Amino acid sequence: MSLTNTTANASNLFTVPKLAQDGSNWITYKERMHTVLGARGLMQHLVGTARPAKPEPGFKPDPLASLSDDDYFAKVEAAETKIDDYEQKEFATRQQIYGTITDSLLLKVKDLPSASAVWSAIMKEHEGKSEM
Repeated sequence: MSLTNTTANASNLFTVPKLAQDGSNWITYKERMHTVLGARGLMQHLVGTARPAKPEPGFKPDPLASLSDDDYFAKVEAAETKIDDYEQKEFATRQQIYGTITDSLLLKVKDLPSASAVWSAIMKEHEGKSEM
């Protein structure tokens, strides 16, 4: 098996069929989303337990602090890396959701403040509607 074929098959593992406009496939859609986002390490962003990175307690971004320049910049870079990691995971979670819902539903949820808020709104709209 070629590397290209293996990569293509691996990406198919993260494919979730679209949520039906009438929500008739909600039960299977929800289970697939949980599985895929869990496998990608994004479940905390889906359920709202991920927390944005905050500066270390006692860390004051003050260039005149007692830190050397190298230590100061290392702390700033570490903090920025944590923030970037959080934001990338948040966007990856949104992307997984947005790619599997209708445009009309996307327009309803796109301005919500977090991926977990988007997921909660979709759950509120579709819980109990599935015929499965």
